[in-house]
Amino acid sequence: MANETEMRVVTPTLPAGFCNSPAQIIGLFEQLQVFFPGVFTIPNYGSDEPSIEDRNRPWIVYDATTGAYVATYNWSPSFGA
Repeated sequence: MANETEMRVVTPTLPAGFCNSPAQIIGLFEQLQVFFPGVFTIPNYGSDEPSIEDRNRPWIVYDATTGAYVATYNWSPSFGA
């Protein structure tokens, strides 16, 4: 694939006496950790202005009645908008 992204996977240590029972395999998967490269920012979506604690993320605005995309904004502390 042309757009492959390499990710680091950390597997848990196998416990003593591990015998591949379904419960133990599920327990191992629950401990699996995958680390994405870089930093990802999840944007705000919707027609309402983001709350104060979410203004550090981009805001993707949708029309409340039609659900159509309107614009993408970044909050500016200097201008308050």
